[in-house]
This record gives sequence, structure tokens and C-alpha cells, in this order.
Amino acid sequence: MMGTASSQEIQNTQSISDTDQKADVETIYKNPMPFLNKQISLTGVVTISFPNENMFMITDPVGCGSGCGSKCTINLIPVSYSGEIPKEKDIVQINGVLVKDKNNKILFNASSLKSQ
Repeated sequence: MMGTASSQEIQNTQSISDTDQKADVETIYKNPMPFLNKQISLTGVVTISFPNENMFMITDPVGCGSGCGSKCTINLIPVSYSGEIPKEKDIVQINGVLVKDKNNKILFNASSLKSQ
């Protein structure tokens, strides 16, 4: 007898092709595996910049406002980019590939960046 997928399994399944896919930080952060080594278009807010390392961190553009206290969990994705690194609080659209770094952590290798 063949089994059927539960609604939870169906909700956790995402179909990602090799072409650009739009995604959000929270979705990628919580379940990066379907996005690994795929072209992704991602919009986020820069939370911290490391210009000397060609890196910055992004989170979703909509989230906790000031005063949310310790209940707020911010999902961050590190981004590597060879161009000019954006400033903190900039909203950016990036295109690139999600990979694992040498420490086996997710890293977004951005090939293009557009400030909004």
C-alpha cells in the first residue's frame, strides 16, 4: 500500500528550478537545502556591513519594529559580494547562488546587487 505525504511534509516541500527564484530570508534560513546551488533573487535589509571582507548580513525587509524586546528573532543570511558593499539599513535586491562555506554554513554568493 502506498503512503501519502502529510500536510506538514507538503508544506515543507518547495520546488526550486535552476533558474532565478524569488525567495525570502526567513524561508531560506529555516530550510536552506532546497535552495543550495540554485540561482536566487532575494530582497533584504542590510543589518551589518563588513566592507574589508566583502561581506554583509541581510534580514527580511518586514519584521520586528523597535520595542519588540527579546521575543523578536531575526533571521540573518551572510552575503559575499565583490562590488561596493551596501550600508546598514539599506534595502537591497541581490541575485546569486546559495552555497555552503568552508565551515559548512550557508552563504549567499551575490553576483549582482541593486539598492531600492
